[in-house]
Amino acid sequence: MIRSVTIMLCVTSALAGAIPQAVTTQADAARRQDISAIYSEVMTSGSAVNAIAAQTADAKVGTREMPIQQCVTLPPARATEWTEILAEVDANKPGTGTIPPDLKLQRPYVLLNNVEVQEFRNSKSNPKFQGAMDLFQFTDVYFSKNRTIAVVFVFAWRGPLAATWTWFALERTAAGKWEQRRQWAHCGAEA
Repeated sequence: MIRSVTIMLCVTSALAGAIPQAVTTQADAARRQDISAIYSEVMTSGSAVNAIAAQTADAKVGTREMPIQQCVTLPPARATEWTEILAEVDANKPGTGTIPPDLKLQRPYVLLNNVEVQEFRNSKSNPKFQGAMDLFQFTDVYFSKNRTIAVVFVFAWRGPLAATWTWFALERTAAGKWEQRRQWAHCGAEA
């Protein structure tokens, strides 16, 4: 009898723990889909083949940081979402995420690990880079809690003296598509 009760308690505990796990997995999958869609949306330029750093990075150009607070301004009606995004920025350690391998880009791309990123910077002519001329690095995508607003930083390295960078602010439309809100992001440069 005690053995049956123990088995029943173990099974019940396991099932109770499994239900939230399934919800988290669905939420994680939806978030990953949004992340992939956002990276794909902001990746509209570049060379015939693009090299993309597989690990996310800090919002930096060289050693100069590009703080989100100075580069993105949401409308006053979006103050709550802005606070949520900043909280997510503060909660995440930069450079610990990964770029999803299923980006929907207009041009072919190759994902590079950290060692390959350095190799690319030293010699873009290496055949393993498939002719890529640009190296793109992204921060993590930061969302409002309801995932209707997102921001991401993009740095495109073209050589020791050539690069572009910008923050992108995006909003999910009623149809579920992510669209850039250029009026919200006001930092960016080309060198």
